[in-house]
Amino acid sequence: MGGQPEPAAGRGGRGDGRRTPSSAGARTPKRPGRRGQAVGSGAFRALVEDHDDGMMLADEQGVIRYANAAAERYLGYAPAELVGRVGFDLLRPEHVAVGQEAFARCLARPGYPVTVTVDVRQRTGDFRALTVTLVNRLTAPSVRAILVRFHDVPAAAAGVGEVRELELYRALFD
Repeated sequence: MGGQPEPAAGRGGRGDGRRTPSSAGARTPKRPGRRGQAVGSGAFRALVEDHDDGMMLADEQGVIRYANAAAERYLGYAPAELVGRVGFDLLRPEHVAVGQEAFARCLARPGYPVTVTVDVRQRTGDFRALTVTLVNRLTAPSVRAILVRFHDVPAAAAGVGEVRELELYRALFD
């Protein structure tokens, strides 16, 4: 009509150029890495196992369900020794209430990071000051856990080194 060609009736098409529901997704290829797609276990290991920060997954009660290799470097416990333990049991007794309050805030606000600084018991019995970040991913089907990431407190780590240097200086020059 009027010299314009008729639109072709392609796969799932109506012949009028509009797409039918059955053809709506046919022309939009899925791109890898889009939000919401599951990450394979190889990618998970690459992201988590080789990370410098300690990482754990905990359930809604605070029971550790997974720990990466860096957790052993920070705490001295093999990852398998941490699994099944309640995370609060690793805190300095005076810091348990602070840890529980941060955990409660995390549970109340899924997806939002909650950061706290606490002393955590190492396998040796000594305590180590760590910055701990919690993120509630309990409702995410591919995670269903609280993500726990931790690393040394920069100021505390620097302070320990300065004290040791001062002691060494005094031993050499006093």
